[in-house]
Amino acid sequence: MSRIPFSRISRFWGFKEKIRFERALNGRASVVSSGSRLYVLKRRAASVPAGSCRCDLLANLVGTGVPVSAPVYAPNGKSEVRIGKYVYSVFSYIEGEKADSNISHATPELAVELGIFTGRLHKALEEIDDDQLERTNLLKSLTAALRYFSAGDLEMKLESVEEFFTDFYKIYYRLPVQIIHGDYHPGNIIIHEGKVSGIVDFDCATREVKVLDLAYLVHSVFAEFLKMGSPSLFLYLLPYLLEGYSSENTLSSSERESFVYLLSAISIIQIHYFTAKELTEEARFAKNVFKWLYKNSSRIKEKAGLVLAGSEKVI
Repeated sequence: MSRIPFSRISRFWGFKEKIRFERALNGRASVVSSGSRLYVLKRRAASVPAGSCRCDLLANLVGTGVPVSAPVYAPNGKSEVRIGKYVYSVFSYIEGEKADSNISHATPELAVELGIFTGRLHKALEEIDDDQLERTNLLKSLTAALRYFSAGDLEMKLESVEEFFTDFYKIYYRLPVQIIHGDYHPGNIIIHEGKVSGIVDFDCATREVKVLDLAYLVHSVFAEFLKMGSPSLFLYLLPYLLEGYSSENTLSSSERESFVYLLSAISIIQIHYFTAKELTEEARFAKNVFKWLYKNSSRIKEKAGLVLAGSEKVI
């Protein structure tokens, strides 16, 4: 991020010491400092509509003790400022690295830790009453995506795919619904010294079946393992993730039963999205993900309901 007006930003937020650039996170965000404190500075083009940072939701989560990257408000109560052709905002900094920085080093201990944190996060979100968050419906998105497939899109009979989801149609509306993160993947989870130190990016927060967050996390990890040529590794880690979650939150039999369908539904929706955008390589990879999940659905169901050796927790 070049040509950042640090002096004007510092004055707007009332920082006693001028903020300094520390390192770039991506093309839109950098770590900056003021005195001994670190922050995340984000910017977007003024022509780009403001995304929702879910400020009220983040404030409520901070009140529950959940470590989130929350907006820092200026003395005038505003959370962003336009300077020239850009709009700037400042967020609290969370120490650590994104969980996707080296996914190949994932361990059972880290899987349990992620499960524990997710269970606690969901407990905190369950207590929040946010009328601005409308209910979304993954089942409707899945049905719409399937409607656009031709027989050759998945290189398998569409009737077989629809039959595969039959049980999902029956149990979806029995699954617990609450506010969830909505974009729960390793890139939004911060790890420090083997522990989850925080969670970022609640722009996609919504009301949905709560187990969808877990499914998004596992789907992202599985996709990386598939790229590395070790797709079965996620099956080894899955019970540990769910064990950690179950130690902090409830996970019903219906939720465990739905897991393989949620993973597969995410792939179907991605296939449709990438195909519509003419992203051929991404669509081809999403198809490979779905075909592996479809072929190994029995193994996934088994792991989702496994009792770990030496554990009294039924996952």
